[in-house]
Amino acid sequence: MVGGGPSLVDYDGDGRLDLLLTGGGTISNAVPIEIAGLPPALYRNLGDWKFVPVTADAGLAGPTSYSHGIMAADYDNDGFTDLFVSGYGKARLLHNDGAGSFCDVSRESGLRDEDRALGFVAADMNNDGWTDIYVANDEAANRLYLGGPSFPLREIGELSGAALSEDGAAEGRMGVDWGDFDGDGRGDLFVTNFELEDNALYRQEQPELFRHVSIPMGLGGPCRSLVGFGTGFVDFDLDGWLDLFICNGHVFYRTGRSPCRQPAFVFRNREGRHFDDVSRAAGDYFRRVHVGRGAAPGDLDNNGTQDLVIVHQNDPVSILKNRQQRAGWISLRLIGRNSSRDPIGTVVTYEFEGRKMVIGTIDPRRRSGCRPARTRPTAGRASAVGRGSPERGLCSADGRPRGRSAGRDRRSPGPQAEFSAGAAAAAARHAAGRRGTIGRGRR
Repeated sequence: MVGGGPSLVDYDGDGRLDLLLTGGGTISNAVPIEIAGLPPALYRNLGDWKFVPVTADAGLAGPTSYSHGIMAADYDNDGFTDLFVSGYGKARLLHNDGAGSFCDVSRESGLRDEDRALGFVAADMNNDGWTDIYVANDEAANRLYLGGPSFPLREIGELSGAALSEDGAAEGRMGVDWGDFDGDGRGDLFVTNFELEDNALYRQEQPELFRHVSIPMGLGGPCRSLVGFGTGFVDFDLDGWLDLFICNGHVFYRTGRSPCRQPAFVFRNREGRHFDDVSRAAGDYFRRVHVGRGAAPGDLDNNGTQDLVIVHQNDPVSILKNRQQRAGWISLRLIGRNSSRDPIGTVVTYEFEGRKMVIGTIDPRRRSGCRPARTRPTAGRASAVGRGSPERGLCSADGRPRGRSAGRDRRSPGPQAEFSAGAAAAAARHAAGRRGTIGRGRR
């Protein structure tokens, strides 16, 4: 069995990450098979690690399809977080009405009903200011839907080079994430696969054009015998480079080539040149075996580091607290007006010890350490790193992590934000260890 995944999303705009879990469903023994869905479960975050159920109030308690996963993204740039839900032969797009409830707009969006969607990620992948959606399909070509001001969405999966394996085969795809792992200014894709299929790292060589680079980056063997599910680019150690985590677990109890319970992995990013396996040092969870499924990172306690929520098959959810010692950090919330008010694609820079530092992976909801910008400066400022996204993994989404490491200088000059829709940059002064807002309008 596959199981579902979690989503960490601030659905009501109160600044706290809420928890949304897929409902899955039932499959009968009848001929023909009858499939019925169960509603998801939405829990509002009250703060101080307290959550309350609000599924019915959000309009999510009604009949639905068998759901595998859920993703948060503002597809129409209205400033409110919408939801993409994958399921058994059907994907759904739910629009947030801004009053705390959702309505279904799947038919007019042009999503393909025949997709076997398990993993998906949303980001501005071509830097046009609109949210795009990448769908990892099980044993079928992956999809890349380009967003825009109107429906239907345009699909370019096979044309992009990120739809199939290195030798042109469809694989058993499960988890996926998006991030600029090598700091070249373009976002990249990572996809987990079934056993005897290497996980796929797609480097974006040009806008909307990707190349498979798993083997040269050190990811072409450690998980080959395992069944990969939830995954994500996360800067766990706050060194300014996006690391990788992978949750594994078989879908067969006894008949697979590898055991049902499998270890999870953490790979440390060595400045965009290679990934090193550091799983044994990552904590007790990574030294044990699990039937891992969906996973979502997010700063659950607002302390400047990324925590991790992992869903398992027939086992309780695990919440992993990041115990990394913080060397100084800053947390920002970006608010757009001409662009999306939750502006994916925004360029953020930070000046630290005389250097231009990247203070985001361009999505304002990412968190990472700072590093010198490696892209060509534009108009005297570092122009930026890959257009990241909060939506990732198998059937999962993280929420709104807003901080970045700011080194040990607690009096660093203010960050600057250049919004994706061509708006003039806004600037503010914030000290390290604080939270603040850079905005061009109000939610």
